[in-house]
Formats: sequence, structure tokens, C-alpha cells
Amino acid sequence: MEKKDFSVGDMVSWNSSGGTAQGQIEHVMREGVLGIPDSKFSIRATKEEPAVLIRIYRNGKPTETLVGHKMSTLRASSMSKFMQKGGSVGTFVSWGSSGGQAYGKITRIVRNGKVNVPGSSFEITGTPDNPAALIRIYRKVEGKWKPTDTIVGHKLNTVSSVNMGKSMHDMGNQMDDMHDEMDMEMYGNDWQGLNERQTDQAEALCSIVEDYGQFDQSSGPNGSRYVDGNNNPLKSKGFKCSNCIFYEENACHIVSGYIDPEGGCKLSIYPEESLTKKSFKENMLTKFWGEKFLV
Repeated sequence: MEKKDFSVGDMVSWNSSGGTAQGQIEHVMREGVLGIPDSKFSIRATKEEPAVLIRIYRNGKPTETLVGHKMSTLRASSMSKFMQKGGSVGTFVSWGSSGGQAYGKITRIVRNGKVNVPGSSFEITGTPDNPAALIRIYRKVEGKWKPTDTIVGHKLNTVSSVNMGKSMHDMGNQMDDMHDEMDMEMYGNDWQGLNERQTDQAEALCSIVEDYGQFDQSSGPNGSRYVDGNNNPLKSKGFKCSNCIFYEENACHIVSGYIDPEGGCKLSIYPEESLTKKSFKENMLTKFWGEKFLV
């Protein structure tokens, strides 16, 4: 049996009589007897088989109910992995609503401050430990998931990341058609203007972000070398964020933080039609003498 080692604060799931349950670990005991509050039950813990006390979560929210389990019966929940990565713009998520399970795509994340929910008087405060997110709701139309005009706000600990590809496949859609469509919708503008190399590059970057989270804006090993519009010398030639396939409304699907539409970074991918055409001679003159030389 695979050895499992969870810690206080980890989100876990387990099989219950009502299906799959989910909660957050509040106490780990590795030797002795773990008592369950408001219950006559207790669990004996050993170094080889620790016992844990878990607060149950329903619809992404903590309840007053505490339960006990042997650590070997638990597994890491999708909410746990999602929260550890801090979420990312472009991720598809699901949450419980009054009308049932809802689905959407994260369009903005605030980790330190307040964010207003468009079309409402509500605002949500995000923190580094529990960021706030704006989410565009998706609904199934004629067998395919489509974005709506509705944007809602949630704390990240109330939503779970979902594999929309698997969900759509289970609903009877063709996987190949779904994969192409979801890539285009999830990561920005239309990919049809890209050549084969650019498409492979875009898919590789998307895969990296899904596994490790967004790049930051620094020049470090996890950075994108982002610059704003004031420091982007190539914006007049179309090399700017607003033309990149990953850009969406002052945000980027693969780079964290506020994004200036006139800015740029080393990870940008541009459809050829979005760039200003120049001759080889013009490019060389610009490189060595600057834009003023061509005026």
C-alpha cells in the first residue's frame, strides 16, 4: 500500500456512504487515541497508521462537522492541488450553487485587495492565503460549453478546478473537437492564425502553466521578462500584449498580475497578421538606428 503523509491544513477527500466527501485536516495524531468531538467514536493512531481530524466541506465551504479517519483512507483533493498552486487565470472551475453545480472560467485573480463583481454591488476581499476570483460562467448550448455574459465572484477555497475536457467527453462530445475548441477558448484569442511551430509552443506553455501555475513578471527563472507599454520599444510594430493569443482584459492566461495591453514579454505568441510588415532593410535600419531614422 502506498504510504500517505498529510499535514494540518491539507484538503483531502475520501469515500463515504453518500459518495465522495471532502474536508480540511485540523489535527494529526501519530500515537494514541483520537477523540471525535460530539461523538462517542475514537480512533487509535500509530506511527505506521496516523489518525486525522477533518472538518467537512460542502460546496467548497467549511461546515461545523468534524470527522475522524485513518490517514490511509484519504487522498489529496482537487481543491487542495488548486489552492496550493494559487489558481490561475484561464482555469476552469466548478462550485455548488442554488441551481446545482455551476461551471466557469477564471478571468481575474486578486491576492491582496478587493475586487468588485461586475453588474452587482458586491465586492470580495482576496488574501495571499485565499485569493478572490472573478469567474465567467459557462453553460452547455447545443452540446457544447459556451461562455456567457455573466461574471460572478468567489473565494478560491469555494471552487474546485475541473477537467472540462473529461466532462464534455462524458457528455457525448467528440474529444478531438472539444480539445481544439477548449484550447482556443481557455487560453485567449483564436489560434487559427498560428503556424505549426507557434501552436506547439502555445500548447507547451499552457501545459507548463497547468502543472506549475502562472509565470511571474520578473526576469528570474520563473519570470516572463514582462515590460509595460512605456518600456516596450516594439509596440508600434504589433509586438504588444493586446495582440498576443494569451491576453484578455488587462490579464494574461500564463503571466500573473495586471497586464498593460501595450506591454510585452518573452513568452508572447502573435498571429502573423497582427504584426506590421517591414522589409529586411527597414528591420536592420531600425535595429541599429532606431525609429527616428525612418521618419
